[in-house]
Amino acid sequence: MAWNFFKQPYWSDRDRERFAAFLAALTEGRRGQARDLARIFAGVLRGEAPMEQEGSFNRYHRVGSDAPRWLQMFFRDEPQWEVRLQAWITAILGE
Repeated sequence: MAWNFFKQPYWSDRDRERFAAFLAALTEGRRGQARDLARIFAGVLRGEAPMEQEGSFNRYHRVGSDAPRWLQMFFRDEPQWEVRLQAWITAILGE
């Protein structure tokens, strides 16, 4: 679902509240895909564009190549989320 945000330029009026709600739901998770998602978001925080699996052939392509910039623009609007997201990643990955 994050890729649905990242595929368009960040627009505060459209994205801010919905992405904050998405992060709230994401950071409540500690099971299932939480580890994979934590790794992906850790990469985005490091400035890496996330990869997404494509079809049944295990091909990967870059998704939201502007995701790091998008996330930084969101953090300007919602600075507390940078800390909360990093804390969640640390709790999941132990980094």
